[in-house]
Amino acid sequence: LYVTVTEGCNLRCEHCITKAPEATRSGRARQIRPWLIERLAEPFAFADYVGFSHGGESLTSPRFFDVLDALTRARSRRPGRCEVHLLTNGMLLDERRTKRLIDGGVTSLAVSIDGASPETNDHLRRGAELERILENVARALSIREATKSDLRIGISFVATRSNLSELPRLG
Repeated sequence: LYVTVTEGCNLRCEHCITKAPEATRSGRARQIRPWLIERLAEPFAFADYVGFSHGGESLTSPRFFDVLDALTRARSRRPGRCEVHLLTNGMLLDERRTKRLIDGGVTSLAVSIDGASPETNDHLRRGAELERILENVARALSIREATKSDLRIGISFVATRSNLSELPRLG
């Protein structure tokens, strides 16, 4: 099950396929509605995988953690684990949110960066700060280790002509 909680985003990526920058700038970025969160209870109860990946930056949505709570409630009646994946740009991945993600059942986190240097990454991902993102990822790794949480953390990279040469450095 793939869920989009917002069309809004805090960045203005050159290669955005969802038109989130325009929707955010114009004020037309939609958010998931409470009635829809309620109606997702049955699909959530049967989901083995839930992905929050495209549409906008989920961590900008005031309802994102409501959706995670609804998923947790729905799954509490069923045995087995639900894999919960979040793709994020990493800018809002502070200590409080990282802990809430873990507590909310997120098992997989992918952080999007599009360059091994701030010049490349921050140009392609307007509004991003590579150094801050890397600090946030390092903190998330520390929290994962300290809490012994089962949270996979990876990097997502969109290869373009302007950043392909940085791919080896990114590794």
